[in-house]
Amino acid sequence: EKPWILDGSCSDTKIASFPSEARLERSCGFCGDAAAYLRTLRDEIAAKYKERCSDLVVYGAALGKDYVQWLDTPNMFDLKVKQAVEQHGTCIFTFFSGAERSSPFLVEDHQIVIHIDSTRLPYLHDRRNVKLLKLNPGLLFPWAQRIIWQDVKLMKRRMRNDLPVDYRQHFEVTTEKPGVCVSFQSLPAHNSSIGQASAVTLRNHCDAIIKAAKRRPTVSDDLSVLSNQCDHYYNIHEKDTPESVIFRQEPLIDSAFMAFDMRRESCRMYIGRLFCSWLDEIHCYSDRDQVSFSTAFSSSGLHLARASEGLSKGLTIYEDSDGSPMVHFTSPVCHWYKHLFSTCTLAVLGSPAQNAPRVPSDQNKKIRVSLIVAGTLQRFLFKSTVEKVIAPLTASEIEVDYYLSLSTSKAKAYRADAGYTGHAEPDIGSDADSIPTLIESMLSQKNAHARVISIKQDIDIDSDEMLQDHRARAKIEHPNEDPDQRFPVLDMRSFALKRTVVANRNLLKLHLAVQYLWREAVRHESESGHQYDYVLFMRDDSLWLSKFDLAKLLVAGDHDVYVPACDARSPPLHPQEINDHILISKRSSADVFGNYYSTLFETDTQKCMRRLGFKDRGCNSEMLLKFVMEEHGIDAGRVGQGLIPFQRSMQVKLPDGSSKVCFHKFCQSVQDPMVTDSIDQCKNIDWTAVFQ
Repeated sequence: EKPWILDGSCSDTKIASFPSEARLERSCGFCGDAAAYLRTLRDEIAAKYKERCSDLVVYGAALGKDYVQWLDTPNMFDLKVKQAVEQHGTCIFTFFSGAERSSPFLVEDHQIVIHIDSTRLPYLHDRRNVKLLKLNPGLLFPWAQRIIWQDVKLMKRRMRNDLPVDYRQHFEVTTEKPGVCVSFQSLPAHNSSIGQASAVTLRNHCDAIIKAAKRRPTVSDDLSVLSNQCDHYYNIHEKDTPESVIFRQEPLIDSAFMAFDMRRESCRMYIGRLFCSWLDEIHCYSDRDQVSFSTAFSSSGLHLARASEGLSKGLTIYEDSDGSPMVHFTSPVCHWYKHLFSTCTLAVLGSPAQNAPRVPSDQNKKIRVSLIVAGTLQRFLFKSTVEKVIAPLTASEIEVDYYLSLSTSKAKAYRADAGYTGHAEPDIGSDADSIPTLIESMLSQKNAHARVISIKQDIDIDSDEMLQDHRARAKIEHPNEDPDQRFPVLDMRSFALKRTVVANRNLLKLHLAVQYLWREAVRHESESGHQYDYVLFMRDDSLWLSKFDLAKLLVAGDHDVYVPACDARSPPLHPQEINDHILISKRSSADVFGNYYSTLFETDTQKCMRRLGFKDRGCNSEMLLKFVMEEHGIDAGRVGQGLIPFQRSMQVKLPDGSSKVCFHKFCQSVQDPMVTDSIDQCKNIDWTAVFQ
């Protein structure tokens, strides 16, 4: 019933909505009397801030009494807001309604606060009026080169959303490096977005909003319209048109954080047209912008592209008909619901310079290597790593950093009936309090650095929200099963049920610990200004039998990651398996392995299972790793065991107080086999006789 005020007929370059079966064509601009107030506001902002803030604008809006009071509440906003302004000079604008201040432009809590007279905006409800500000970045700040919309709610101190401090760096990683015009945050599988449903779809998102309205009626200004709107969108996209294909890919976002590159005319035009289409949907239907986004986006003429050779692995990019990247959807794993938004984004996508062309290194430039080791104290083997890996690396003038996470609780073994696993002991003593000092000393003697030594009772996976959400869905879908029965590994054979649950929990604990260490490594990279060249992801029970030669390994071929071939193993590897005992990765692919815990929740395990043809089994851990590598386009080099001369082993404490070392999991290769000396495989020892 309200008139359309965004008339663009006076603009030299007309911005109009994309043609679609869902709407009529609209033009968008600040022409005409109806937009006079917004036009004046735009001009006043430009006069005061254009010169100072043209490089980057971050803006949001607080309209309505519930939001306005935040500005008057002490210590309401995250300290990172202050740090962003003081350390990087970020221009953070906040539009607010309510009682007018002494000036329409004030700096409060490090934000440039701009008063809005909401009575001069067209809609009755503030939620709709906010959209006029939110979805008109190019009209409000036509002079800005880079613009980020950030919901004011994200800045609340108690939310712990891990906002960026360096917004320019965040922009470079999410928008400039992929070469796109817009970067959106993908909507995650979370109770707030899809309730207890298992898939992130528009239907499930609509249902979650309607259900939430029972507790909070203000979630939308018209719930009946919202329900009909969702049905309407699915109905108009039943045909097999290019627009419907994109819609059915479910490109859903959380619109609370969006980044726009306004430096190119083609980008300014695309953003203007997309948001004009989006605003039209909101004008005609409900005020929930995330509901209408997929329809507006699907009409914009883009198609899903594979990540090209010059881009980071695993990016979700949409490109135009000419093949130019236009839109980037960041990983749902890095959503602020997880309280690791900025840290996770940098870890997943890498620093801005990560994929830049490498400058040929001079003779004085040192190679940097990090070792990421996770597991249990009971099985921890360290001495051979120091003598046969770290010492040879540092002797070659390679910088080595060591990251370790160990749990002291005795985790139940996958095959607890092996007869020896309960007698395992670490090779540097079992006093958890003294071990960190001992490790630091041993590393220091080899000119290596202990960056993180974490020894705690257990790895807490139960508090992780991603796993909590997954378990909640599992209980609904399979109420009579343990919620960890089918993820990440599935094996429904009767004899394997209990051990699969144990394996799944152990696997999740391992990779959550690795992810913690990796994010600390990325943090160190950022603070030191240097990236690692190679990363070794190792298990706690790695026993090195001879010296590791990195240069010799690299001569074997140029690959993203190197793994033992393990092609002389008995029983042999399945064709869909790849050995997961160790990963020696280039930095360019290390994020996938460092964040493997989060990656598992994004992995289509059913698709992996369909490759096998089994009815009662899915992919095991080695199959999942191979599948993830292929999905991310990672080239794995399978090399001889002699080039990675180690075995997963166990030091077993014997009844007489002595110790025996045996190979706990054995690998051998056809080419470059490893000499194993006189060490036995654990499975070939009669442990009943040993411990009788």
